[in-house]
Amino acid sequence: MQLDTASLLPLLQLTQPHLNLGGDSGHQPAGADSGQAGLSQAGGGVAKCAKEKNRAAQRRFRERQKGLISALKEREETLSKQCEEQKRLIETLQKEIQVLKEIIHSKDPK
Repeated sequence: MQLDTASLLPLLQLTQPHLNLGGDSGHQPAGADSGQAGLSQAGGGVAKCAKEKNRAAQRRFRERQKGLISALKEREETLSKQCEEQKRLIETLQKEIQVLKEIIHSKDPK
């Protein structure tokens, strides 16, 4: 049995409504409305399932992002504390160097 394109077109339009196959003359055979309604309702279930999956994926993404942001804030806080400690150590060492220089200059008879 050989099928021609003209006989496949209505079937493709029903099963793949998102495809623009052309050849749509604007009228549908009798009873096509009920078939379309059934497909749109079934497709609605698929779309609903996809929306739920999307929402779940978005929720997981947001939770991951919150975790990453929280970890980065914690790291920033730790690094800021270390930076402040290093600055205090630098100041202390600079003061110690200055004192040692003064001791050396005071003992050095020029």
